[in-house]
Amino acid sequence: MFDEMEIVRVSKSEYNSMGTRAKEIKKYIDDANKVKELMKFTDINNFPTVKEMQCHNVANNLRKYLPFLVYYKNQNMQELFVFDETELQKSQEYIENILAECLDVVDDEDMETINTMTAGIWKNTSYEQKCKLFAPLIAYYGWNEFETFIKDLGWKKFMEAYDYTQKKYKNGVDCQALRNDLAKIWNQLQNLQVAQ
Repeated sequence: MFDEMEIVRVSKSEYNSMGTRAKEIKKYIDDANKVKELMKFTDINNFPTVKEMQCHNVANNLRKYLPFLVYYKNQNMQELFVFDETELQKSQEYIENILAECLDVVDDEDMETINTMTAGIWKNTSYEQKCKLFAPLIAYYGWNEFETFIKDLGWKKFMEAYDYTQKKYKNGVDCQALRNDLAKIWNQLQNLQVAQ
């Protein structure tokens, strides 16, 4: 259905956290005294139609729209929205299809060491150990998905070993030394996968 779409990977805990936030939004909706506090989510009383999702190219911009899709997926839309039931059903099915085809939830164990690795430990870790550390995560990706891997990885504490701060990451600054080292690890592990 979504040919040539980028598959986004998020950790299970990150995905579950989005679901928890979606439930919190629902609690706020139910509490008339708190509705005004939800200014960040202004379309709370509307649901996205399939046409609108296609127009905004949601499947190709999953990183941007994922929290909203998780929100809509976790709601009983018939209770929340007063709209044409057929349109609601089509929207729900479309959201389910996007998530099924374009989202891969990564086991927390496969990310845990990467998430907790500090710059100091990274500097003292051998190349072989770094490959072993990244092997479970990189196994989720095909050989041609290095850029997707970099986007999904985001910023981690170990990146400070390259003087690459979270602020630089948020400002869109690239760190070539980090990319080069991750590319070496990537190529090593992808070649091993192909050989197997």
